[in-house]
Amino acid sequence: AAAQQGTEALRAVQGELLQVYAKHGVNPWKSVRLPLVQLPVFLSAIWALQRAGEAFPSMATGGPPGFVDLTAADPTYVLPVLCSASMLASVEAATAAMPPPVDEQQARVQGTLKVVF
Repeated sequence: AAAQQGTEALRAVQGELLQVYAKHGVNPWKSVRLPLVQLPVFLSAIWALQRAGEAFPSMATGGPPGFVDLTAADPTYVLPVLCSASMLASVEAATAAMPPPVDEQQARVQGTLKVVF
């Protein structure tokens, strides 16, 4: 009986939260839009750089100091890590403006979505 009352109370709180969202024009999925738009751009940049040597053979023979062969694979994966870090930073910035999660499950889902997107 206590579990059912807890579930009903949770649903009531969630209903109130949805009413507040509607009243103030808030959409919790707004924080996901920007990363979803950025993801294809980041992936396209990485794939374009990987194939740039085929289009520009001179990239294999010269480059700035420290990057003599611009067509060689990056063994440290610096570029994908930097792209991922900047995308995670944009997700963090977008979710900072959101209200805090109501319960622990919402906090876990929000944390998972940060990593996934």
